[in-house]
Amino acid sequence: MRMRTILKSAIVAGFAAGALAVPGAALADDNGDGNEPCNYTEICFQYIFGNNQYGKQFWNGANHYANGAHGAYRWWDSVNDVRLGINVMDEAQGFRNRDSACTVWLWDVDGAGNWYTYHSQPRNYGSFTNTSGDRNNGHSRCNTNSPAGL
Repeated sequence: MRMRTILKSAIVAGFAAGALAVPGAALADDNGDGNEPCNYTEICFQYIFGNNQYGKQFWNGANHYANGAHGAYRWWDSVNDVRLGINVMDEAQGFRNRDSACTVWLWDVDGAGNWYTYHSQPRNYGSFTNTSGDRNNGHSRCNTNSPAGL
């Protein structure tokens, strides 16, 4: 009986230690490397241009709205460690492409449902730029195809 209690305690302690090592919500909200800063190889967005408190990062192209493949992407508040209830789509003022290999294109959809590109940055661009208009239904990398199917 005592051996069973010791074994059970060891399993619970091991599980707890493992659970503590699992990254938190920031990782779930970061589709890049799981860290809050805009790091090399990531495609980064700012909710407010010039303010790094509210961000969203990716490694790949993405539709920014909810579809059958994923829910809506939301902003991460790095100061308070919480996900905001604000969607990334049409709410991004700052954009930086730190992708190591590709140009990244920002896309929007017009009233007729047609995708068009309105901004791009070459690979590993030096700083955030203002996307002027909060337009962003998605982004693509390494090709000029819209992210409509993502």
